[in-house]
Amino acid sequence: MTEGNVDSKNKVVLHVSGFGPFAGVEVNPTQILLQHLPSADEINVEEIKSCCIETSIQGVDESLAKMVAENNTHELSKHIFVHFGVNSSQTAFRLERIAWNENTFRVPDQRGQQPVKQTIEISGKPGLHSQILVDPLHHYLCCLGFPVEISHDAGRFLCNYIFYRSVARAEVSNQTTSSKNYAIFVHMPPFSAQPLEKQTVFVKELLRCIVSFCP
Repeated sequence: MTEGNVDSKNKVVLHVSGFGPFAGVEVNPTQILLQHLPSADEINVEEIKSCCIETSIQGVDESLAKMVAENNTHELSKHIFVHFGVNSSQTAFRLERIAWNENTFRVPDQRGQQPVKQTIEISGKPGLHSQILVDPLHHYLCCLGFPVEISHDAGRFLCNYIFYRSVARAEVSNQTTSSKNYAIFVHMPPFSAQPLEKQTVFVKELLRCIVSFCP
């Protein structure tokens, strides 16, 4: 097939991540959700790459570096990074709008690091917005009947850390490569609040919507 005939779905690669266990969470729901992702055909994209990330600074850095390196094989593609994490105290799905340039861990990560008021990127902006517009995403998902909220605070643990790093990397890639890059973070409730079956459907609709909203 010549490049001029390539279908639009062949230019979109979804990178979906979840976290493994951490202090107080022996089984991370987002790790289980990765085993129930829809197929690339269902979302109308070329490929869906999934990754369960160790809940540590080093684990995030290593995983993101690998994701970015793999992008070199899809130079003309659109790359969308969708990161999931759990918030055990919430009952709704939370779309995070802003990542903050600070690490303050209430518990150590899986490698024993526990920074307090540590800047993530010395020369970075105080806050970075997701490249994906969360307002229309929120409206669409609410219309489907899902309990969805928009958040401006992803915390200061690994969820915020991966969000900030991912948005920052996407900005750099957009300036230095021919591909388009987007990053977003979504906090998921525990299965006790929203069962696995409902969360699986939510993820499918979320991914469909994100792909359609990324120009």
